Amino acid sequence: DIYVRNLGVRHESTSKSTAELSELFWRQGRFDEAEKLIGSSSSSGQGQLEILHAMHRQSAIYFARNDFAASETLRREGLQISRRILGDKDPFTLTCMNNLGSVLYEQGDYVEAESLLRQTLETRRDDPGEKHPSTLHTMANLALVCGEQGKSAEAEELLHRALELSRAVNGEAHPDTLKMTYLLSS
Repeated sequence: DIYVRNLGVRHESTSKSTAELSELFWRQGRFDEAEKLIGSSSSSGQGQLEILHAMHRQSAIYFARNDFAASETLRREGLQISRRILGDKDPFTLTCMNNLGSVLYEQGDYVEAESLLRQTLETRRDDPGEKHPSTLHTMANLALVCGEQGKSAEAEELLHRALELSRAVNGEAHPDTLKMTYLLSS
């Protein structure tokens, strides 16, 4: 409110503050409050990148609420916009691809999910590299998709590699390492 009153709704600091607060609300599970902020920020005349980030946050809220169809719609649109304004190899575009792959997995569309996640993993292995947390997340997501398709040897290989790298980079007690350990045990 202070930013809006003093700087206006379109000021960069107001946009950044609104985005950070909506992210905080989302992480706390306060989805209704996050959604209101996202709605106000995306209708304030912001540029494409800010709207893209608002769409990304909104799709995450839908995903957390298990509204996978709504999440997929926003994630597809967001991926299209991200590719157009940032390019295919931009980290945010790769995150959009990974997240769309995740929602497709949740809906049982394993073929398209696998295709997207393979593309994402291939690009992320080059940059930012195989040890980067984003690459490890994509590797784990691809392993889940492979497992659902009966490709258990490949799924296990991907998870073992992700676990090995996560242990080396993050240590044994890191949440990502623990997640990889859990996925391998199930």
